[in-house]
Amino acid sequence: MSDTIEGENCPLCCGKQSEEFWRDRKREYLRCPTCALIWVPQRFHVSTESELAEYDLHQNNSNDLGYREFLGRLVTPLLSQLGPGACGLDFGSGPGPTLAPMIREA
Repeated sequence: MSDTIEGENCPLCCGKQSEEFWRDRKREYLRCPTCALIWVPQRFHVSTESELAEYDLHQNNSNDLGYREFLGRLVTPLLSQLGPGACGLDFGSGPGPTLAPMIREA
């Protein structure tokens, strides 16, 4: 997917264009061609109440199956974008590394 979208400014660098990066059943993800940030447009953001209800379904612990299932929604589309030897930063996803081990296991 690489359709250029006008008017959806990058929330990181304020770039004026974005590209469709991924689309699932619930939302689309955009990519900035300038800084490569990938984000979900504001119109797809969930309410604070919905976000809290989702987080209450698991403990942020790498041994919690609910937590791994929750993060799996990120891992699955990410795996199709990563090549052999790819590296990245697992930032803000909980108290310890969980995404990296899940990706290694896959």
